[in-house]
Amino acid sequence: MEVALDTISQPVGIRQTRDHLLFLDGFRGIAALYVVLHHAYLQAWPVNSNLDLVLPGHLAGLMHWLVYGRYAVTAFLTVSGFSLMIPVLRYGTLRNGTLGFYLGRARRILPPYYVALLFAAAVVFVNAHFLHIGKPPSLRSIVTHGMLMQNFFGEALTINPPMWSIAVESQIYVLFPMFVFLWKKFGMAVVGVLSAALALLVVFLFGHSKFPASYMAVSFPASYLLVFCCGMFASTEAARPEAVRRLPMYRALLILCVVILAVWIHLKGFRTPWGIDLIAGFGTACALILASLKDGFLRRITSWKPFATVGAISYSMYLIHDPLQHLLAGSLSRAHLSPDAMFLLQALPMTAIILVISFWFYRLFERPFMASKPKV
Repeated sequence: MEVALDTISQPVGIRQTRDHLLFLDGFRGIAALYVVLHHAYLQAWPVNSNLDLVLPGHLAGLMHWLVYGRYAVTAFLTVSGFSLMIPVLRYGTLRNGTLGFYLGRARRILPPYYVALLFAAAVVFVNAHFLHIGKPPSLRSIVTHGMLMQNFFGEALTINPPMWSIAVESQIYVLFPMFVFLWKKFGMAVVGVLSAALALLVVFLFGHSKFPASYMAVSFPASYLLVFCCGMFASTEAARPEAVRRLPMYRALLILCVVILAVWIHLKGFRTPWGIDLIAGFGTACALILASLKDGFLRRITSWKPFATVGAISYSMYLIHDPLQHLLAGSLSRAHLSPDAMFLLQALPMTAIILVISFWFYRLFERPFMASKPKV
C-alpha cells in the first residue's frame, strides 16, 4: 500500500531558510568536537578496547568519558538519515532521481575526502621515514581508501582511521534510493525490516570472514544500517502534524535510551553489540524529533551558534583532525611528555588549531562543491 504523501509535510520547524539547519549543524558540531577530543585522549592513552589497562596520569580517569567515540559516529549517521529525508519529504521523491542523488553525494563527499587522504598519507609517510613512527602507507591501503572500501580489506585503521566511517556511510548511501522507493510504496516499517534483513545478511557473509578480528569492528557495522534508518524515521515522524502531541513520549524514550546507555557503559564499557548501537541511534532520533519540533532545551543547545558553526565545517574537521593530531604527536615524540601533558596539548591548543585549519579547508576544498553554499 502506498504512503499518502499528502499527509506528510516538511518537518515542523524545518523551513526553506538556512536558519532551520542550525539545530542539525549543532548536532554535527557537538559530535565532531567529541570525536576530536576522543582522539586527543587516545593520543595520550591509547586504550583502544583494552579494558584492563591501568592508565598513568591524573587526567586519565577524569577524562575517561571521552573514550566512547563510537557513539558519536552513531549520532552522525542518524543525523545523515534525518537530513537526507528532508528533501525527499519536500518533493515526495529523490528530486534528481537515483543517478542525480549518487552524483550529488559524490560531488559533496569526494573532493575534500581525496585532498584529506593525500594529506594524511603524507603525514604517515613523514612520521614513518623521518620520525620512525609506524609504517609508510602501502599501495593497497591508498587504493582501498580511494575506493572507499578500506573497511572491507583490512585497511580501515591505516592512513586516516576516522575515514572508515565515511566509507561505511557512503556504502549506505548506495541503498538510500531503494529505501526511498520502499518508503513511498510501503512506509518506514518495511524499510526498517529490510534494513534489519540486510544487516543480518552482512553478519552472515562477513561475521566469520578471513579479516583480522581487530578490523571486524569497523569492517561494516551492520547495525549502522538500522541507525541510518532511525534518522529517516525521525525525519518522517517530525513531519507529521500529530507528532507535536507525541513530544512527551519522545522525551520519555530519549531519557530511557540515555539510562540504558549509561547502565551499559558502567557495566560493560567498550563492548558495543548491535542492540546498544541501535539504542544510541534511536535515542539520537528521539532527540532530533524533539529539536525539530522546537523542544526548548534541545533546540536551544543544538542551535547555539558556536556549535552550529562548528557543525557547518564538521566534515572537514572530521577528515583532517586525526593526521593533524598525529603530526603533533610525532613532532613531540622525543620530548617524552607525560600522558597528562600530551592530552592537554592535544585537547586545547591543537583543537583550536584544528578548528582554524578546518575552516580554511572547508572554504577551499568543501564549500566550492556544495550545491548550496551557506555563510560560515
